[in-house]
Amino acid sequence: MEPVERASESTPEDLPEPPLAAAMLIEVLDTHGRVQTRHRLTGAGATCKIGRSLNCDIALDDAYAAAEHTAISLLEDGRVAITDLGSSNGTRINSEQGSQRLSNASATLGGAQLIVGRTRLRIRTYHTALAPERLFRRDLLQRNSTLLAGIGLVAVTTLVIANEWLQAPERLAPKILTAILAVAIVIAVWTGLWALITRIAHGVWSLRLHVAIACNAAAGVVACIWLFAIAEFATQWSWLDLPKFIACSGAVLAALFLHLHNATNLRRRTAAIVIAVIPLLLIGATVWIQQQSESRNVNRIAVGTAIFPPQLSVMHGVELNEYLSDIEALKREANRKRQQSLAENPLVSTR
Repeated sequence: MEPVERASESTPEDLPEPPLAAAMLIEVLDTHGRVQTRHRLTGAGATCKIGRSLNCDIALDDAYAAAEHTAISLLEDGRVAITDLGSSNGTRINSEQGSQRLSNASATLGGAQLIVGRTRLRIRTYHTALAPERLFRRDLLQRNSTLLAGIGLVAVTTLVIANEWLQAPERLAPKILTAILAVAIVIAVWTGLWALITRIAHGVWSLRLHVAIACNAAAGVVACIWLFAIAEFATQWSWLDLPKFIACSGAVLAALFLHLHNATNLRRRTAAIVIAVIPLLLIGATVWIQQQSESRNVNRIAVGTAIFPPQLSVMHGVELNEYLSDIEALKREANRKRQQSLAENPLVSTR
């Protein structure tokens, strides 16, 4: 009996991949580069019109776009043909080959970013290279925002109570309640502002994250002030004021950096530069305002300014004998005028 040949089993990996159909994805971007809408077209010959008219496949709310501004056609090889439909402003194409302006012309590109009027559109095809997948990493602050926020709130409340207790007022409970309420309002306003910025930039509030940053920074500043005050009292070193200022300023700048980095799309280096520039601008503005205020103060006397009488006459020095003779002459002249005055107006006795 002849052996029967069995058909070789083929795994899915061995099967040839089916040819990919031509496809393109058109993404309408906002002013921040975020995607507003997406339109997917498949099949060779598919065409998409862009403009303000309702006859267009993508209707734009852009006064600088024509009624029918641009047409995008999908070719068989997966590339796209972009044709300007006679608009006055033309269609600008930003691709790897550079920037190109179309006006009553067409171009064939594998992937590009279009500017129609003032609206940006991004075209993706199978020829468009994708960026590598980004790893989702959460730092210590993001992973433990709830725990750190609770620790910060407890630390701030404890420091406020301790500060009021050290002052030892007569009515301690109302003083503590008022201080805690004031600190809570300040923290709520501060964290609410940063949470609003985070909402605008990322679409989430991240309230616990900003509460953790603000409370721990405030607790760190107060604790730093107390520790340096104790050290200065124990050592009697007056030069500790500068390290205390540097430490407190560092804690505040670190908190601002964390707020800015988590609330915006700025990178770490850019956020650090912004945080470094802001104090310099504030110091410069303060110095300038102070100088302008002092220059308008009429009672201000600058250090080193020479003060002279309205009229200054300088004469050569004389000898002592000449000076004394001049005094005697002045005395005789004064006596003569006195006697003349008495002769003209004699004193009348009142007896």
